[in-house]
Amino acid sequence: MDDEYKKPLILLIVMIIAFIMIIAFKQMLSFSDKYNIKTDCSDTFCITYNSFKGESTVTSPNSNLDWHYGGRINKDDFILLDKTDSVTIYEVNGSVIFNDGNGFEEFDGENIDEKPEVANRVKEVLLSDYSVYSSNFELFLNSRTYKQEADQIIDYIKHEKLDKLSQYGLTEDVINDRYTLDLIKESINNL
Repeated sequence: MDDEYKKPLILLIVMIIAFIMIIAFKQMLSFSDKYNIKTDCSDTFCITYNSFKGESTVTSPNSNLDWHYGGRINKDDFILLDKTDSVTIYEVNGSVIFNDGNGFEEFDGENIDEKPEVANRVKEVLLSDYSVYSSNFELFLNSRTYKQEADQIIDYIKHEKLDKLSQYGLTEDVINDRYTLDLIKESINNL
């Protein structure tokens, strides 16, 4: 084969290989696993796990919930905090989602002041686990309703008045393990 035909043939082969690689890369990026989780309270959540990103997207029928979590979510991650006639509240890897009759939504800075039933339940477990604390404490600190109480929590922790924090989920187990409490103290010192 002479040089006149080699260059176009090599270029064609390179283009075909590049095209195949682009298709393979797109397939890899869009690789996701979809599955449903039904909790013990019969709430159903649709989970889309993107293995390339290592991220789960949680949605729920009849709601606007579109919550993202860096990791794979399973049924055991949905910890029921409360179920009453008016609200269902779950803690999921530190974050809180709830349904007060309008479908599930994430507990956040937009709704903390308008949802006292949810906020009060979250406060009861706020210091029980570092993931719950780290996902929710600043919501209380930035809230117009709960800021003063969050400042008081900071003061109690800084001055080792731990007996005053049991209403926020600080148990003897958390105090004795010291790991969670030390992480909370370090976080407070960085505020």
